[in-house]
Amino acid sequence: MHDRRQDRRQHCNIVSKAKADKYGLEKDRSDLAVVSTQPLEEVAERARQIVEGYIAMFGNLRVAIRSRHTNLVKDKDTTAGRYTLLTNEQLEQICPQNRKLFPASSYK
Repeated sequence: MHDRRQDRRQHCNIVSKAKADKYGLEKDRSDLAVVSTQPLEEVAERARQIVEGYIAMFGNLRVAIRSRHTNLVKDKDTTAGRYTLLTNEQLEQICPQNRKLFPASSYK
């Protein structure tokens, strides 16, 4: 017997639970076929594990950026211009692997 619940699980983003359309799935499969012989579902499951492992860090990063932006907007002495929302040290506290993945020397 065909399990419709399984079909629904397979036709949505496994992290966000957003419904995937047939065209999107076909496109993802054809794009993946260029670089891998693994099925989309296996790659998606590995990606889900990675994303879930970092989701708290992304949440903390979003909160820190929003907080800094809100403080800048509320400050009546802030003039128009570009501002650094987080320093390298703040980023390092939130994303400890940041320095290993993107060393300062790679930007020169």
